[in-house]
Amino acid sequence: IHIEDLAVAHKLALEGGTTDRESLAKETLRELGRRYIAWRDTQGDGTTVLPAYRERCGTIDRRVEVQLPGGGAVVGRAVSVDDRGHLVVLPDGAAEPQRFSAGDVVHVRGED
Repeated sequence: IHIEDLAVAHKLALEGGTTDRESLAKETLRELGRRYIAWRDTQGDGTTVLPAYRERCGTIDRRVEVQLPGGGAVVGRAVSVDDRGHLVVLPDGAAEPQRFSAGDVVHVRGED
């Protein structure tokens, strides 16, 4: 089973459908285990998990506000997640994107 299958099963369960919880839990853990082993075998190279993450990330291509740990915020469009796991944001009015490794990311509603 793949992550896509798990997502379908999860949606089915949320909509009141029936699923075998034990089977779903086992498959979820198996998939997590496979991804962990791939990540571990490459000594933590993010490129083993980042393509799937980027594909499913609900933040990429959305307007966001990144609230920075030291105060302040940056508002713009999230354009990617780089190979180090940093969120890449093109701030409003800027020509170059900025990368963020820490901060609270808020989706700006009504402006997508």
